[in-house]
Amino acid sequence: MERGGIHVGSPNQPRAGKAALAVLLTAGLLTACSGTGEPGSGGDTAPASVLKGGRFDPPVTMTSWGCYSATYKYKENQSFEQNVGLDWVKEKLGIQIQYLWTTPWENDACLTKMRLSLSGNEPLPDVVYVSVDAKGRSILADLIETGQFMDIGEVFEKHASPAYKEILKAHPELWAFAARDGKRYGIPHTADPYVNSPVLYLREDWLKTLNLKTPGTIDELEAVMDAFVNKDPDGNGKKDTYGLALGVKNNWLEGFASTGWIFGAYGTVPTYWLKGADGSLQYGSVQPGAKEALAKLRSWYEKGYLDPEFAMKDPAKASELVTAGRTGVIDGPYWLPIWPLPDLKKNVPGSSMLPVMLPAGPGGKPGFNGGDSLLGVYLINKKYKTPEALQVYLNKMLQAGGKEKGSDVENGFIEGYDYKMENGAPVAVPDQRVDQILLGNGTPMIPERNLNSLAHLASGAAPRDGFDQGNVAYKDAHVPGSIMQKQLSFGIQNEFKGASTPTMSTKMEALRKMENEVFTKIIYGKEPLTAFDDFVAKWKSSGGDQITKEVNDWYQAAGSK
Repeated sequence: MERGGIHVGSPNQPRAGKAALAVLLTAGLLTACSGTGEPGSGGDTAPASVLKGGRFDPPVTMTSWGCYSATYKYKENQSFEQNVGLDWVKEKLGIQIQYLWTTPWENDACLTKMRLSLSGNEPLPDVVYVSVDAKGRSILADLIETGQFMDIGEVFEKHASPAYKEILKAHPELWAFAARDGKRYGIPHTADPYVNSPVLYLREDWLKTLNLKTPGTIDELEAVMDAFVNKDPDGNGKKDTYGLALGVKNNWLEGFASTGWIFGAYGTVPTYWLKGADGSLQYGSVQPGAKEALAKLRSWYEKGYLDPEFAMKDPAKASELVTAGRTGVIDGPYWLPIWPLPDLKKNVPGSSMLPVMLPAGPGGKPGFNGGDSLLGVYLINKKYKTPEALQVYLNKMLQAGGKEKGSDVENGFIEGYDYKMENGAPVAVPDQRVDQILLGNGTPMIPERNLNSLAHLASGAAPRDGFDQGNVAYKDAHVPGSIMQKQLSFGIQNEFKGASTPTMSTKMEALRKMENEVFTKIIYGKEPLTAFDDFVAKWKSSGGDQITKEVNDWYQAAGSK
């Protein structure tokens, strides 16, 4: 869901089964001047196209692999392959988008199809979008290894808008993900790095019923959860409530109902590469703080604070206990009051959720898995004869995402579709986002802008521009956004920005599987806490030490700081 800058969803991939999730990973793009040649060829008989006023004339055709959210509800007789957004791009930019194939992101269907296309030596499209998650890192390495994608440096320098260049000037680290041997193989799809950064939400009415104070530390939160579980906060005479909602079926760092803030309270984040005291990068899952966090989660499970099925549920499923009125605490981003929390009020009259800062750990401060200003990168086929078309498209998408004042996308894409005018002001139609049915399933973002906008509106100030005006509609996200802004300094960043290293490509999947199994068994009490020490030793000897060396080699080559 987005108007103004709000992106509702997971930052890396669709996880919650909600069409509005902006974290949906991108689809593809683009081929050549005529559309009659092979992918990447541009077509040899097409008349030369001229780029004038931001539009190609005659239109150019561009191909890609098309990935989309299976949960998006299209209006009328539309689809991902044929919709008003694609028509808009052709009309406004002179770009005819075509897909070699389309498939959903859900259940890794798109990533699996990408790998099958590569292994089957199928023709590559003109543009490929790659996400920044672990599986995206692996795909990226394989794509670059084909030797069929260009160094995009010249295309970017010649055709990127001043606004796009300014973002990359302020965030040069975003180039590192797709950089090899001094070449840049991917144009960054910039993102709101805070779209999945968590605050804590608590049942406000339960706090009042039980005369409890807002918790400021992990210990104080534990006392609140204990009361939520043992003191019948819903007054039904049954012990049928839980303290904390977690849904880690797919990942310890999901977009909400996650554990990143729990590990963060102990100074680490699982799967992240963190800067150690000696300046080198160390894997977060094998740090001492991870053992402390597992001990705390194990204790919470033993005390009945957690739903026994938390490890088998994704965030959307985990949140159902919250919206049904049976769980009193959940972590999540500023957009959680937009979805799915409103269902709580529908199901439990008089209920309310209170957003608060994350609780401090033993070290006296909170911590959480910091986000990335990079959602993914776009690679361009060397055979593509109009590679600038991609940058022209991204320039316009950035303009739309920022609601650039005075532009033809200041209010939105299509009046009467994704926005309407009421009393002279644009009003969002959240369920009809045009950018979600286009390349990338979302617009590039000025990284800091959305959170700044929410905090500005939370203060009671009037909208400053079209971007703020778009966020007015999401009033329930204003206060959580302002809380998130106050705790930004506690974010723990993943310092590894590169693609998969050689040993990562061959061994990290097995190491991750071992990690997930051990962590889960420790929390459930099926293994003693000392199993963590055995895991660390085995992780190191099974490839972890070599991966750590390769990561630090990359870090030194990239210019560690």
